[in-house]
Amino acid sequence: MNWQGAGATTDDERRQYAQEFVAACRASGLTAVAISDHHDVAFFKFIKEAAEKETDELGRPLAAEDRLTVFPGMELTLAVPCQALLILDADFPVDFLPQVVQALSVTPAADGDAKHAPIQRLDHIKTLQDLYNELNKREFLRDRFIVLPHVGESGTSTLLRSGFGPQYKTMPCVGGFVDGSVTQHGQGNRDILNGKNKDYANKAIAVFQTSDNRQRDFADLGNHTTWVKWARPTAEALRQACLARFSRIATQSRGCPQSSSRGSRCRTAGFWDLSFWISIRSTTRHRRPWHGKVHAPRVYPLGPLRPAKETVQARIKQDRKYRKELLREGVESLLAGDLDTGKAILHDYINATIGFEELSRVTKRPTKSLMRMFGPAGNPQARNLFEVIGHLQRAEGLQFELSLKAAS
Repeated sequence: MNWQGAGATTDDERRQYAQEFVAACRASGLTAVAISDHHDVAFFKFIKEAAEKETDELGRPLAAEDRLTVFPGMELTLAVPCQALLILDADFPVDFLPQVVQALSVTPAADGDAKHAPIQRLDHIKTLQDLYNELNKREFLRDRFIVLPHVGESGTSTLLRSGFGPQYKTMPCVGGFVDGSVTQHGQGNRDILNGKNKDYANKAIAVFQTSDNRQRDFADLGNHTTWVKWARPTAEALRQACLARFSRIATQSRGCPQSSSRGSRCRTAGFWDLSFWISIRSTTRHRRPWHGKVHAPRVYPLGPLRPAKETVQARIKQDRKYRKELLREGVESLLAGDLDTGKAILHDYINATIGFEELSRVTKRPTKSLMRMFGPAGNPQARNLFEVIGHLQRAEGLQFELSLKAAS
């Protein structure tokens, strides 16, 4: 482990370190981080606790919407072979984190160890689809995670190595990560990531910049910036941002101050004022500077395995807030010029709510025509598209209000 500086072995030392980390995030202008030790989740508990206890300049506790957003995660070495980041919802229960480790058959370090255990490749995870299948067997994990494979320009852990086209084409991932800046890619790999290489199924994905934090003085913290637009800090929000990567993910600020709080509305040049821009000035991948594990006495009951799409549709039906955000995201994708993403989101939304048959009745358009309109090859006319959106708004009891800011 290439850790530089003093470690932390007692709980008090860990808490002190976590407080320093949160302060360093604020000094760097970070508003959200993902903590992803290699095959370990020990660090998250202390960072989360420190973020929740942060105070303002008068010593008053920060409101929940002003706190540092902290995503739990884990860096994985897979038998693909490649490395990947597993990122969970920001509100994922700390008590369930050890079960995530167990679900992947990872052997963590003992409580008394000062460093994490030697990294053993997960030989039973031979494809990224295997990883999704394994995680989705657990009800408490389903729809609460996203996997970002390593897609760096070079090295032995990237998925962009020669001969890995089949793995790339068949993976369920919609995003990836790089160590450092996205500017590292040459034209060939840029074409792959932008969906311009038919040998890779013309599959485009979003890319997150990251930086390892291996120094006690946090010298590398926030060196590489990724901006993500979301309404709530969840893995599903990250997935949706990846699907609309041109309008919802950027590697430089789109006009908001880097210290903007999560609850601040931000209107940026050329962007519709429908959501928030969140600064994630690095997906911080920590190297464990201490010993310690999180224990959970509870066992979550497992339910029957359902396809991910079925699960998402069930959530649309049950969660009105999620349903409204999905409709908003579909409309915003269309307005941002990402027609394919907008159609796909609205297709799922219609299926899980009003249904195409009822939509056909109220619009007086054939059901099959409406389904083709929102299908992969659909090219709807603006009049027909906005007529449908108008019906969806009224059915949901919503009214979109758009505002623009002239480009500076």
